[in-house]
Amino acid sequence: MGNFGTRIKREREMRGITLEEIASATKIGTRSLQALEDEQFDRLPGGIFNKGFVRAYAKYLGIDEEQAVADFLAASGAGELEAAEEEPETGGESRLTDRRVWLPILAVVLLVLAAFAAWRVYAAGGAALFEGIVVQVRAPKTATAVPAGDRSAPAVVPVAATKSDGGQTRKQEEADTATAREDDAGPAESAGDGIRLHIRALQDAWIAAEVDGERQEWSLHAAAEKQVYAQERVVLTVGNAGGVEISYNDEVLPVLGQERQVRTLTFTRDGWQP
Repeated sequence: MGNFGTRIKREREMRGITLEEIASATKIGTRSLQALEDEQFDRLPGGIFNKGFVRAYAKYLGIDEEQAVADFLAASGAGELEAAEEEPETGGESRLTDRRVWLPILAVVLLVLAAFAAWRVYAAGGAALFEGIVVQVRAPKTATAVPAGDRSAPAVVPVAATKSDGGQTRKQEEADTATAREDDAGPAESAGDGIRLHIRALQDAWIAAEVDGERQEWSLHAAAEKQVYAQERVVLTVGNAGGVEISYNDEVLPVLGQERQVRTLTFTRDGWQP
């Protein structure tokens, strides 16, 4: 056992606290707490959950949380892994900047090529074609008047447009109507009569959710928001209960707990319970 595991175990035993007491207060399993003390880090869920466990453990004992996390990262080697994972992000930003520079240039080149091609067509005898198009556009549309007493029909029916466009105009109108209906469909329709959760992070927090049997995990920074939809059941574990605001089916829930406190909530169609 290394310095990290030895230290936190010694601090716990000096205070006369059992692992079961910490597990009951933090909602972290005794197996995970024992893995921290034994430095068997492969038995932990990984990622931000490990640091969340360390913070909750240290806070319950009343020791420095940041120092405990730093000791954990040094003992597990997670700090070096995080630093290595951050390096590709710089390359991604560089590639994104390159695209932003070259896309406008490419657009200008394409416009120049299109203008040149149009000029070649005109110079090769396409002037007559263009003149014919202009004449058709300027030609007045024939209209048929509707008797004043018949209010069920429009006053004027554009005959030319009806003959030329035919079913194509109607198809376009139907497509536009379908698109408008799809745009009007809000997030609430995604869940139907099921469960809608809106999570807003007031502080940095980690979230784990079991949505209709499928497990999901997120790390939310302050001011970030997350939507969760389910049909039957959502089991939500919050790593910073005092730092998030949750709305259940458009109803804002009361404050879930203290800062850094781990809480687990269950949501069904009939309601929710801690």
